[in-house]
Formats: sequence, structure tokens, C-alpha cells
Amino acid sequence: VAASQVRLWEPCGMGDQVLYPLAVRVRWRDELVAQKDVRVGFRTALLDTAQDANGGEKFGLVVNGRRMFCKGANWIPLDLLEGNKSLTKLRSVLTSAVSANMNMLRIWGGGEYESEAFYDLCDELGIMVWQEFMFACALYPTSPEFLHEVEREVVYQTRRLTSRASVVIISANNENEELLGYATTEASKKSIQPARSPRFNIRGVASRDVCVAEYERLYTGVILRHFLEQNPSQPFWPSSPSNGFIHGRTDAKTLGEFPVMAFGDPTDTSRGDQHYWKVWHGNADVKDYTT
Repeated sequence: VAASQVRLWEPCGMGDQVLYPLAVRVRWRDELVAQKDVRVGFRTALLDTAQDANGGEKFGLVVNGRRMFCKGANWIPLDLLEGNKSLTKLRSVLTSAVSANMNMLRIWGGGEYESEAFYDLCDELGIMVWQEFMFACALYPTSPEFLHEVEREVVYQTRRLTSRASVVIISANNENEELLGYATTEASKKSIQPARSPRFNIRGVASRDVCVAEYERLYTGVILRHFLEQNPSQPFWPSSPSNGFIHGRTDAKTLGEFPVMAFGDPTDTSRGDQHYWKVWHGNADVKDYTT
């Protein structure tokens, strides 16, 4: 299809989910050795973190030039047992999400990378996907062997997923940046045992510096670096929640413009995204969301 004739894929409620067939055939000496048929959609996606009128920063997705009002839920594995999953059940749940006026699902970093069928259906139904790498709620090793495995995972999943029209943003992990803040709190010093969490306790003293150094080694030195090498144009967020990157570096296209993390307090309401627990976990009134 000619570039001038391409129709854009739109999120549900914003237009049609136009998908084009793509057939790939690999031949060796006139023999067909591999083939794949997929459907692809064309769209643009940007993450707007520009300074706002209140001195903070915006946080909003812009798809095909239009700012999105994202409405949705976290997605966890459909069933604990793989054998209980089915395409019929998957389609039913995703169709129900659209019927409930959702237009986004966040694949939580404590779950699993979803099946091709899941992303096929999200492309088809117009469900935007916030995709996280599978790291959540923990401090992870930074040994050379582990980092090598992470590199392979990031390269594979980035190549696999970022060509999807529905996958509009990638995040490195769930709540691991927020976890760094616990390293220096009095409560953590009292509750965490040195033998179980040596990163928190060096000679009996909690050390946030060690936690941050290992965090950056994994999430910036490996995950972000290899993600950018594979797809420098895809919106990327360093953690959820997070303050993101130092302003002006979030649009880095090359490793020479490598973004620098802002850190700070991930619960800062003036910038970045939030995990607001007071309504669900703290039993606050739902109106608390708007105050």
C-alpha cells in the first residue's frame, strides 16, 4: 500500500482499527523454508511530559496527534493454569473490556508476556496496551549472567511487541523505583533483616546508594539501552510509578542522547504516573480520585 493511501489504526472509540495483511516468505534454493502471515496497523504514539502551567509536568499519551483519555485496568494472567486458557475465554474478556468503555489495559510487570492471540485481539478491538517488562516489587540480581539473560529477553520482547499497533508504551517494571525509597525509611531499617536483604544493610546500615547503583545497572544500563537500540521511537517509561527522566531527555533517539532518570519521590503528584492506593486499599471514597 502506498504511504499516501495508508489509513491509520485508531484506539477504540476514536475511529476504525485498520489492519493490513503482511505475508513474509523465506526461500532457499527455490524451496519455501519459512513463512508468516500477520496483520499490521499504522499509527503514531508519543508520551507528552512537557512542563505544565502549574510548574509540574504533563503525563499523557498522544496517539495519531490526539491526546488520549485512557480508561482501563491492570491485566493479570487469565488463569493460573495454562491449560484452562482458551481463545474463546480470552476474546470474551477483552470484548467485555471494550463494552465497559475501556480503551487501555496495562500488562502488569508481575504477570507474564501475553500470547500472540492476546495482542492480535487488542489490535483488532482497538485496545491500547501499556506493556511492562516482567520485573515487579523486588530487587533483582545484577550478576553478569543474570544481566545477559535480561538482555536477551529485552531484545526478543522488544522486537516481538513494539511492531504491534496496540502496544503504545513500554515500561521497565512495576513499583521497583518506588521500592528504592524504602531503603532509607526508619520502618525498613527495623523490619528488614540483613541476612535476607544485604543490599539494604551493609555493616548494619541501610544503603540507598547501593540500591540505586544496582537499579541503574539493570534498568538503565541493560533494559533501557537495549530497548532504545531496537526501537528508539517507542514511548518508554522507566518504572510505574515514576518521575520519569530529566526534562528534555525523554525524546532521546540515539544512545548519544541517552536519557537520565529523574528519581525523586515516585509518588509526587506534580509529575509522572501514580499508583493511587487510598481508594481500593485504604477504603477512601471514590470521589477521592478527583480531589
